[in-house]
Amino acid sequence: TEYAIAFYKAIAPLKKRWGGLATTRIVDNKELLDAMEASGCFGLLIGFESLTTSGNSAIGKGFNDISKYRRLMHELHARNISVMGCFVHGLESDGPDCFNNTLEFINDAKVDLPRFTICTPFPGTPYFEGLKKEGRILTENWTLYDAQHVVFQPKRMTIEELQQGHIDCWHSAYSISSIFRRLAGSRTFLEYTILANIGYRFYCRGHKRFPKKRMENDWKLSCTTAEDIAKIEPAY
Repeated sequence: TEYAIAFYKAIAPLKKRWGGLATTRIVDNKELLDAMEASGCFGLLIGFESLTTSGNSAIGKGFNDISKYRRLMHELHARNISVMGCFVHGLESDGPDCFNNTLEFINDAKVDLPRFTICTPFPGTPYFEGLKKEGRILTENWTLYDAQHVVFQPKRMTIEELQQGHIDCWHSAYSISSIFRRLAGSRTFLEYTILANIGYRFYCRGHKRFPKKRMENDWKLSCTTAEDIAKIEPAY
């Protein structure tokens, strides 16, 4: 921390705008936050990941104190620093309510640029091996391991609930009403945040432009039984 503060003070005279990555732990160090602001920081990527303590602990981010999330957003916005907040869906503790809970948080806390991924057990990791032993890996087609497709059997919801809920979360977060609600009254670097939100809005719309056949094939590759496949009607 001392090095970071000294570094920010050293680059402040350069009058450069910069963006970076940080953890939620910066919330308790106002000297660090002030130094970041003075050095020209306009935006940070922060991995909130989960809105549950158990969810964060399961992925090695137990240091994320969910009770401080809103205060962190307030402290950064007070210093005109925008936030790309990253969230993971499909953790072992996640049920179908995780999507609405995430949307409620990003709108209330005014997360400038939310980003969502599906929990993905990459091969070679203990997580992958554990799920494989449990028979919960659905496919080893690595093209689907892009953090946007369901490749394992979720614990507290169906495959379809996780995949469709994730897609719906993207679309809801980048609706015109959500963008306006999150950015209204913002004092952050709006030239960046507005353009980035528009960019992600086009990204969401891209889901609908995928050929239906391709999306059906993706779904089938993520299912284990004919019964699962028959239930699915992709909303693209």
